[in-house]
Amino acid sequence: MYGLKQTVPPTSEPVSVTTLKAFLRLNTTSEDTLLAGFISSARDLFEHGTDRQLMPATWTLYLDAFPRIIRCPRAPLTAVNSVKYIDSGDNLQTWATSNYSVDTAREPGRV
Repeated sequence: MYGLKQTVPPTSEPVSVTTLKAFLRLNTTSEDTLLAGFISSARDLFEHGTDRQLMPATWTLYLDAFPRIIRCPRAPLTAVNSVKYIDSGDNLQTWATSNYSVDTAREPGRV
């Protein structure tokens, strides 16, 4: 079993309001907030429906056990900031980067 939590959301959208307005041939600014919401909702719907990330974000993956290979449940994997675990003394430990490798070339990405 695993849990996946977004800890840093995307800072931009894949399409700007300006680009969408040009495509729709809109010349008004009165609907900019609504259009921005549509873009964000469409991205979110796509990402959740496909388990793919369109724009960079940071996720934390929680596992019940420490498997030999960790497969990232959301693609594409671009980097791993750290691997942490709770030791037998109930202390949070950070595993040294020399103990694991990150494979971003495969899908799903692997640690």
